[in-house]
Amino acid sequence: MRRAARLAPAFALLVLGCARSSEAPEASGHELAAAAELAAAPGSAAHGTVTMTFQSGGVHIVADLEGLTPGAHAFTILAASGCASPDSVPSPAHFNPTAQPHGDGDSGMRHLGDLGNLVADEGGRVHLDRLERSLTLEGPEAIVGHALAVHARPDQPTVQPDGDAGPVVACGVIALKPQRP
Repeated sequence: MRRAARLAPAFALLVLGCARSSEAPEASGHELAAAAELAAAPGSAAHGTVTMTFQSGGVHIVADLEGLTPGAHAFTILAASGCASPDSVPSPAHFNPTAQPHGDGDSGMRHLGDLGNLVADEGGRVHLDRLERSLTLEGPEAIVGHALAVHARPDQPTVQPDGDAGPVVACGVIALKPQRP
């Protein structure tokens, strides 16, 4: 009985230490962030950088791309974990862990990978700054490790199963970024 009484404070510290280690990264003062470097598919000049930062309301996405044809282009997270040959698959499957139908990027009823359309200016450049409330960078529905793609055509939200956006013109894999204290 005395031994148990002496071990109780140590056990309490151990339990508290374990509880603290499972806190969300942002609770400890660090932001969880990811990025994707999008490279041009064969025959395309499209390329750029996309950064993603976890916030309590979702994932803040900032994309800067260039080399696109002017106009709208579907922006999707793919089920694939790589971009080895995105041009060989006309419409790759979208990331869809919740088994929803294809839909508009602003709809609650959609693939998690349906991010809507990017609109390139006359110079082929796009800047996107958006909070995506349905995405996460950790857990079973995490987008980390999936390919992020820009397609040749605009997304058509009512066209099943993938919006008929055409081939991928730029692609990169979403990877966690090292954090600074």
